[in-house]
Amino acid sequence: WWVEGERITLADVQWISAADNYIELHLPPRSLLERATLAEALQRPGWAARFLRVHRSHAVNPAHVQRIERLSSGEAVLTLAGGETLRVSRGYRVVLDTFAP
Repeated sequence: WWVEGERITLADVQWISAADNYIELHLPPRSLLERATLAEALQRPGWAARFLRVHRSHAVNPAHVQRIERLSSGEAVLTLAGGETLRVSRGYRVVLDTFAP
């Protein structure tokens, strides 16, 4: 996949965050910006199989999830390989049953 003139592999992307009509692809220690909504990106061939939407603003690559912490509020916190954390909102918590780090 090409982003900002750079070839990336989806397997290297730890998570995607939405920013209006843009998505930010997080490949720590850097991030790349692409013009697309999160919903559009997840409809691309291969993307829906690689990423799970865990929040209205985030999708995560389960291969990079190191830990899942379930909260009493019904939400959860994912810890990724680089130490970053992402919140899983209650509406998306059912996706936690589809993978286990």
